[in-house]
Amino acid sequence: HNDRDIIIKDPMIFRLASHIGASKKNVERTLDPNIHLLSNNLLKIFLKKIFTELGFRDVVGRVYVKHYSLLLLRQLSLLLKRFGVLSVITRDPDDDSFYMIISDRASLDMLEREIGIPDKVENNYQELVYTDLIIDIDDRLSITKIKEVWLEKGGVMYDFTINNTENFLVEDYIVHNTASVLRDRSTGEYYLEAGALVLGDLGVVCIDEIDKMREEDRVAIHEALEQQTVSISKAGIHAVLNARASVLAAGNPKYGRYEEDRHFIDNINLPPTILSRFDLIFVLRDKPSPDEDRRLASYIVEAHSRYEELKPLIEPDLLRKYIAYARTHVKPVLKEEARKMLVDFFVEMRSAVAESKGIVPLPITARQMEALIRMAEAHARMALKDVVDEEDASEAIRMMLLMLSQVGIDVETKAIDIDAIMTGKPTSKRRKIHEIEDVIRQITKLEGKPCAPLSEIISRLQDRNIPQEEIERLLNTLYREGLVTQIKIHCYKLVE
Repeated sequence: HNDRDIIIKDPMIFRLASHIGASKKNVERTLDPNIHLLSNNLLKIFLKKIFTELGFRDVVGRVYVKHYSLLLLRQLSLLLKRFGVLSVITRDPDDDSFYMIISDRASLDMLEREIGIPDKVENNYQELVYTDLIIDIDDRLSITKIKEVWLEKGGVMYDFTINNTENFLVEDYIVHNTASVLRDRSTGEYYLEAGALVLGDLGVVCIDEIDKMREEDRVAIHEALEQQTVSISKAGIHAVLNARASVLAAGNPKYGRYEEDRHFIDNINLPPTILSRFDLIFVLRDKPSPDEDRRLASYIVEAHSRYEELKPLIEPDLLRKYIAYARTHVKPVLKEEARKMLVDFFVEMRSAVAESKGIVPLPITARQMEALIRMAEAHARMALKDVVDEEDASEAIRMMLLMLSQVGIDVETKAIDIDAIMTGKPTSKRRKIHEIEDVIRQITKLEGKPCAPLSEIISRLQDRNIPQEEIERLLNTLYREGLVTQIKIHCYKLVE
């Protein structure tokens, strides 16, 4: 063969090349299903024939293959990936044909090195916009309408919704709210793109529907809340980015309504490892009240009828500047009186636990002590004060007690138990778990039985006022956590 002509001697290659043809409007054409069995060398010859007959390039260097068969172009796109050449497919609205387009520099270089760039040049396609992108979903072909297209650092970002979660697809990477690694289309180099938590460094980040986060986002936000950083390791880039932001988040109850007879941790779809990182947690309940309901309804009606006349007490721009100034320039320090007040509160809250030798639930830990200091400093900073006085410390203590009375209560004993938030297991629940484990241990180890039947566990715990439904629920929890195993149905043994 020479630069323009290819002589095909292999029968299989000849059949494949003849099968695709170059006819104008045949939407039924596809490649032979056995084409993937070709070696790389034979496949290169075949693809070079395709690009010679059907391919062209525009004045800026992008390479196109035009055909009326969408499936055929999709097959070609998959074959090119064997050589590291990435492409997208778009529709031409003028004649219902499709284009396979190769535009990023890395793929163009690989195409030129492995297969070859078409010699034919067309000048009418340099302004082509990708309005219909062909996306592979669950091994099926689907056409998804792109909501918006814009240039970002030399690349094109496609914004669309995946599984009811708003995400961004950028250069084959899904971008979440932390950070991501992107590839520049013109140079092929990778660079970091900051997400919401990183962009909010030294500021305030507001997160709505926090209970709907994906699992990978929960891992990232856990690091941000705990260490004030976001670590990323992709495409050979290893970086630790600052995320020193205050997080204000809102979520909804797991069952639609907050059930007061259940612990707080059972009402929201978030793990204790994330909940325990928040200094303050409050529950907003929608309780019917004639006076409050009338006041709320009157305000809503008034807001709709006199919308332009209603103004906030503080203009948003002024409030934003005030917060930025306070966070940047005001650095209050604790006075001796405020320090003593916080220490006395911490010791007093824990003194009952020390005297009871662990029988009384633990109401507060060192993490809440650090939260008290942060809240007292924030209260002083809000007033642009240089020192944290008794008023600031008192307000921090009041907010902490209010939070503990709402979400840190053991619903069975009605006592404040910080473990209800920190671990998701208040003292009363932990004791019941220990009693169940003791019964299983007694049946299997002391009595020598292979496992403890559920009926026998329930029978032995009757005098300890543990309902049968709760025993079954706690056993399921222990089974999910890998602390017990089922030798046979409803027969349990402790995992050593």
